[in-house]
Amino acid sequence: MEEETPLTADDIKAIRTADDFDIMHRDGVTTIRLSLRYSNNDKARAAGAFTVAEQKLFPNVHDWLSNYRVRDIAAASTFFGFAAPGDAGIGDTIQSANAIGYANVYDSKIFTTIAAIARPGDTISFHWVADNNNENIRSVGFHRDEVFARITAPAGRTGTANMRAYLLLSSRVGPHDSSRMIRRA
Repeated sequence: MEEETPLTADDIKAIRTADDFDIMHRDGVTTIRLSLRYSNNDKARAAGAFTVAEQKLFPNVHDWLSNYRVRDIAAASTFFGFAAPGDAGIGDTIQSANAIGYANVYDSKIFTTIAAIARPGDTISFHWVADNNNENIRSVGFHRDEVFARITAPAGRTGTANMRAYLLLSSRVGPHDSSRMIRRA
């Protein structure tokens, strides 16, 4: 698992403000990519301009979409799964460097909930579960992949970190192909 980076007050404001919330993991690195966008139909941003506050929270222009501003937040991940074919259970922990994960959290209520729960100094980590299947999913040759967010408060006087929340962010059921949420690297 990568090093957990504490969230800042600006990270939490950006999570609350974002239009898009993506979680990406590749080559042992996990990133939360928050996007703020405008379109010609968006009256609040019809001129194509972002406010100074928005530019501060989302400091970068998207790689190939100029109407998006983005903020990347470092996070940590653990991966479980990839049961052997015909195996009813979840397989072993996967080394982070050997896994690829991508999830877009479509429901803004989920990431605004994260922003409401998290405090500056908390950490957010992701737990990816590949092949969390049941008999019905296995019978048609599909897979169920899931990603959970764990929000943890810093260690207090006891020296033990306290978990604030554990939330299911996204799940995907489908065939074993390139559209899977979790794949081996």
